[in-house]
Formats: sequence, structure tokens, C-alpha cells
Amino acid sequence: ALAIIQLALESTTPSTFNPAFLRLTRIFKFFRMVRLVRLLRYMPEVIILVKGLGVASRSVFFTLCILGLLIYVYGIAFKHLCKDTRVGEAYFLTLTQSMFTLFYSGCFFDNISILAEMMFQESFIYGILLMTFILLAPLTVMNMLVGVLVQVLQVLSQVENDAITTAFLHEQTLKIFRAMDLDNDGNVDIEEFAKLVKQPNMVKALHEADIDVAALINEADLIFNGQERLDLSEFVTQIQAFRRTNSVTIKDLLQFRLMVRKDTEEVLRA
Repeated sequence: ALAIIQLALESTTPSTFNPAFLRLTRIFKFFRMVRLVRLLRYMPEVIILVKGLGVASRSVFFTLCILGLLIYVYGIAFKHLCKDTRVGEAYFLTLTQSMFTLFYSGCFFDNISILAEMMFQESFIYGILLMTFILLAPLTVMNMLVGVLVQVLQVLSQVENDAITTAFLHEQTLKIFRAMDLDNDGNVDIEEFAKLVKQPNMVKALHEADIDVAALINEADLIFNGQERLDLSEFVTQIQAFRRTNSVTIKDLLQFRLMVRKDTEEVLRA
């Protein structure tokens, strides 16, 4: 790419130089960005972090607003309380300086020991007020912000992993099912399901997706739910209900109640 640009520049004299050749550099930069986007597809963790920043931006904003409010209130308090004192002249002479001191020293603990020592030497009450600020701002609000980010990333990671598992399972099922689709309609019936779960590649894919294969085979009626056939996408969605990591939902409890009622009625009839 650089050789092409150099050749184009050398082939032009200063009088006939066309600045349009420099636009080629923008094109090559664009190609680099495209390759970077493709590379990100193979690093889902980076995508999760970027999405997490976007999803948590609202919570981060309001958390920082609370932190700013605390710094502002305590800045006003320390400015007036420490007026005409040695610590006040050094750290709390103006409101701006007070907020600056509380932000860097109070939140990021920059020379906090020196500030705390001067506050306690000036007055025990001043020292206690500084300790309450440290307890509220960096220890409570900042840790609360970390907790929010961790929770958001945990949920996003679970969602992204579920999406990856769904895509993988759909791809593997489609690849295997195409070779054994008897009527070529793209739908799965009970007979095709029985053959599908006997395929070694399908069983391997189900295990990789953490699906309970034994329960899947024994409870085929729950998958079809009275229907003769299912669309492939719907079929993949149904079999994902047998993942071992799934949590119990109200729908699961209702299906369990119906199954118990059905079995009880069959026993009573016998």
C-alpha cells in the first residue's frame, strides 16, 4: 500500500502534483478498521466489555452524580469549617480547591494520610467528618459502581454465551438434519427426532451445549407438545430448555404440574 502511494508521488512533478493521491491513505486506514472489526468477532470478551459500558452508562452516570453531590456538599462544609486554619489555607481555601482535594485525596487516597493527620490535629470533629466522607464516597459509592458494572457484565456474558450456544447448536443441527431430512420440508417430526438424537455428531453437539441428552430423549413429548412437527429454529429453542444450567421458571412448574396430572389420570384409569 505504501509502495503504491510512493510510486504515485514520484510519478508526479511538483507542478502537476494532485492531492487526491493522499486520499488513498484514508482508504487503507478504512481497510484496517474493517480487519479490526473482523478480528473482534473472534474475541467475544472484548465485545462484552464494550456492550457492558453502553448498558451500564446510565447507572454509571447517576452513580457519578451522587459522588459529585457528596464532593460538592462536603466541599462547602470544609471550606467554611476550616476557614482561617492551617489545613484550610492548604487544602480548602476555595470551593474549587476543596472539591479538588476531596476528589483526589478523598476518593483516590492521594496523600490521604497527610490530610487526615492535619485534620485531626486541627480538630477531632474535622477528622471525623473526613472519615465520614471517605466512608460514603470512595468506600460506598465507588464500590457500588464496581458492583453495578460486575452485575451488568455478568448478565451480558450470560446473554452472549447463550447466543453463541444457540448459534452453534442451530448450525450443527442444520448441518446434520439436512443429510437425513426425509421429506425435505425443513421441519422435524418425532420420527426424524428419534434418528437425529442417535447421530454421534448430534450427541456431541448436545453435550457441548450442556444439554441433558437422556432427559431430552425421555421427554420428547414436552418438545413437540402435541404438535406433529416443528420448525428447525423452534426445535432448537425447545431442546435448549434441557440445558443443565437453566433456572426453573413458572412455565417449567406448570408443565410439571400438567405432567403429574396426566400421569395420575392414567394410573387411576388403569
